Amino acid sequence: MTARLDADAPLVALDAPVHVGHALLDELPRLVPALAVDALHGARVRDALGDGRTLVLTLPPGEQAKTRETWGGLTDAMLVAGIGRDAIVLALGGGVIGDLAGFVAATYLRGIPVVQCPTTLLAMVDAAIGGKTAVDTPMGKNLVGAFHAPLAVVADLDTLATLPARERAQGLAEALKHGVIADRAYWDAVVRALPWPADADALHALVHGSAAIKCGVVARDPHEHGERAILNFGHTIAHAIERATDYAIAHGEAVAIGMIVEATIAVRTGVGTAEVLQALRSRVRRCRSRCRAPSTSTSSPRPPRVTRRAVPASCASPSRRRSAGWHAPPRATGCIPSNPRSCVPRCTTASRTHEAHMSDATETPTAPPADTAHEAPHDAHRDAPRDAGAEGVPPARRAPLPTPVGVRSARKPRRRRRTSP
Repeated sequence: MTARLDADAPLVALDAPVHVGHALLDELPRLVPALAVDALHGARVRDALGDGRTLVLTLPPGEQAKTRETWGGLTDAMLVAGIGRDAIVLALGGGVIGDLAGFVAATYLRGIPVVQCPTTLLAMVDAAIGGKTAVDTPMGKNLVGAFHAPLAVVADLDTLATLPARERAQGLAEALKHGVIADRAYWDAVVRALPWPADADALHALVHGSAAIKCGVVARDPHEHGERAILNFGHTIAHAIERATDYAIAHGEAVAIGMIVEATIAVRTGVGTAEVLQALRSRVRRCRSRCRAPSTSTSSPRPPRVTRRAVPASCASPSRRRSAGWHAPPRATGCIPSNPRSCVPRCTTASRTHEAHMSDATETPTAPPADTAHEAPHDAHRDAPRDAGAEGVPPARRAPLPTPVGVRSARKPRRRRRTSP
């Protein structure tokens, strides 16, 4: 496959040409002669195609919109508008729009063509290429979908000028993935470009390199019966993280975490090397400053620190756990603890809101530092003296425990001895 860095010589390893360049949205009629869009760049596309030839359907951003209900609403709107088999769906947006619009095209009237016009770095280097389309379900991510190859992929690099820094970092994580699984030279090029390409040529080379790697893999295994599975590096863990946090952690951030976790497993099982793990971790650190998980500190105040007797949750009734100060941890929102064992706390001496950054999650799994707000691991109380309290203080020197307001004390009243008259 010959790859040139210009829009007039698209990547042709697949049946669908992949165009990478600048000001390509204005050239859509020329790039896709056979020719629903996002609000930011929709006007340019509508002007290029002609107002009378387009039906514009917009969607809110985020993974929460990629549902069967949204798919049904889009197909109903197309049916009401009288869209026929001669139509083409044009997906203008990020990875969510590409997946959803592709699934609409794959199922509408038993299949009509789709053109992918990605406007995020993650979609340009990965999501828009390969023909995977899907929607999410309550059981998991991308569980209902189809392979539906696009008619063409048009990546206009000018749309990245309005991309937030956090979205850029997610695309860089996918670019690092391609370097790990396929091409050491491309890996070195991405590393030199971090934390962001210095000029237009470097950005062009980064997007074109990832597109070429994925096109090659997909051309050899279009329906993921073998080699294409390597493109899922980091995604098994990432999809679990996204689902567990209700998609508060974005896909690219979850992929970065997933790659480090899976590389750590590979080292411990003897199928990977520590050098690759260390290199991957250091490169993720370089772009993590642009990748910030949402914080929960502004949505709800941090509860005061409370010290109580440690009672194993698995060995006590709910009333005893409450009376001893044990509280169930709040649902994680936008955070992944640096210690995987702290995800399932069984006993604790404190109740604090989980609050972490992606940078914490990308470290080697170790015990959390003393100033973090993670719950104590299950085995934390085993090292304490047998006759000691929750903090290793002998009972005789420990202050009496106050009873929480509104909770009956779990301590039984002391029986008085009867004295003979």
